[in-house]
Amino acid sequence: MSIFLAIGLTVALGQAPQKKPIEPDYSVALGASPTFHSAVLDVERELWGKKFDLAAKKGKLLPQSVATVRIDLKNVEGDRREQFRNAIVFAIDRWNIALSGAATLKEIKSGKPDVLISFEPTLAKIATTGERAGATWFFGTTPDQAAVEAVIGLKRGPNLKQTQEKEVHNEALYSIGAYFGLGQAQTYTGAMGRVEGAMENLLTISTYDSNRAKINLRLSKNLRLAALNKIQVQPQEPSLFIEKRRIDFATTFQGDNVIEEMTIANRGNAPLRLTAYGDCSCIGAKVPDVLKPGQTARLVSQYVTSELDGEVIHNVVLETNDAENPSLKLPAKIFVRPRAVAVFPVTDTIDVTDKLAPLEFYIHSDEKVVPNILKAIVSGATLGVRFEPFSGTVKNFRKKDSTVAVRGYKMTMDTSKLDARAIYGRIMTTVFIQTDSAKLPVIKIPVFLQKGIISNPESVYLGSPTGPLDFTISVVRPGKPFKVKSVRSTSKYVSVSITPASTDTAYVLRVIYDGKAEDHKIKAEIIVETDDPKQPVIKIPVDTSVV
Repeated sequence: MSIFLAIGLTVALGQAPQKKPIEPDYSVALGASPTFHSAVLDVERELWGKKFDLAAKKGKLLPQSVATVRIDLKNVEGDRREQFRNAIVFAIDRWNIALSGAATLKEIKSGKPDVLISFEPTLAKIATTGERAGATWFFGTTPDQAAVEAVIGLKRGPNLKQTQEKEVHNEALYSIGAYFGLGQAQTYTGAMGRVEGAMENLLTISTYDSNRAKINLRLSKNLRLAALNKIQVQPQEPSLFIEKRRIDFATTFQGDNVIEEMTIANRGNAPLRLTAYGDCSCIGAKVPDVLKPGQTARLVSQYVTSELDGEVIHNVVLETNDAENPSLKLPAKIFVRPRAVAVFPVTDTIDVTDKLAPLEFYIHSDEKVVPNILKAIVSGATLGVRFEPFSGTVKNFRKKDSTVAVRGYKMTMDTSKLDARAIYGRIMTTVFIQTDSAKLPVIKIPVFLQKGIISNPESVYLGSPTGPLDFTISVVRPGKPFKVKSVRSTSKYVSVSITPASTDTAYVLRVIYDGKAEDHKIKAEIIVETDDPKQPVIKIPVDTSVV
């Protein structure tokens, strides 16, 4: 049979040519922890050097499809033992559900686990913040050690509050995620979004978390198979080049969306995976999903300035699978000139204690063509508002002895329908002003209603102090001068004094707790005497919670 006849018979019988097997992907994905990334590179270097037995030994430190968790509760007292164990078991069960068969976690009572979770009364202070750590982690370097050892503090935060079940659950969720190679999230979200202090809610395992864990499991399996089958693997080391480490946006008017770009490149030997986002809804960023070795692209950032005013600094977060640059925060600075500002000559507050009077303020614009006001309404109180075109110089109460050359409108707040009896303390209303500007269709101006002299805050809660505290409060009545004659505290452990005042409508009080009260329990009042016959005495509660 000729070769041509054989080929013809193969085609006639429908036998497709053999496809080349897909090469396993040995590169680390986005979101991997530095510890996991380092462990992967360590195995790959042994494979590249043909040290397959050593690669197999180190590969045992990578996450496995069947993993064990041991819970050490010897330092936990009383009924909290069962509560904490249940919280950790719940975290284990949630990971088992999220991984949907890709891996199985089992609790063991003794022996070497893959994840060990234990407790200590308190942990060391964090160098950058000075507060006690909520938990800490140690990562095994030999197969006879737990791959991840988590130690949780029984007290946490700056005031050393008792650790709660939800916090134990969250630390366990995080610890298991760390075993699967996930890095800490930048925000309090997902399984890896823990914080050192109090955590208000149970963390959840996002689809992103579970998918990343599955990718890391697959990579770990591929590396162990490579060691078993003596396959040489080159270390996968993408390398990020970035043109600069900060972004300076051009000065712009409010409502204009501004774009800045910079060059990024992959100077490594493996695909560089990237994602970029802003730490605020006002800023966004885009990058390609992948850069091949040697490839160059642009990081594009954009500010949405409709809600911004003045100098603003946020961050563009760039995450990569470069072991040296897994997550970068690029400060993004912009100065936004308002298209319109409110100028209050006397005050931005309507005093409802006496005869109600209209409040006047002005809308000023620096634009060449001043936006026309079409309509104005007030939300939060039964106040009317009138407006008329205005051009002239007016005072600005927010800046002492300063004036503003206004080009715009005079606004008058009508108080004739306001029921002052329903108002207590200080409340905020908002004036919504509709304009014909496509860039600034609505201007929102806060205006306050206040009954008499108030303290800000209205009461002082000191939390759970562990020593002396020093803080300040204000006593204010905008637009109407008054005098503070004296101040005192009803507690011998709390002292109060008046700081030098720059105005006769607001006073700052310095309050000092000396830290000597038994169990730091304080329930007292600050007594302020004024020259106002209607409010000769103002009482400000001071309170604490016992640790």
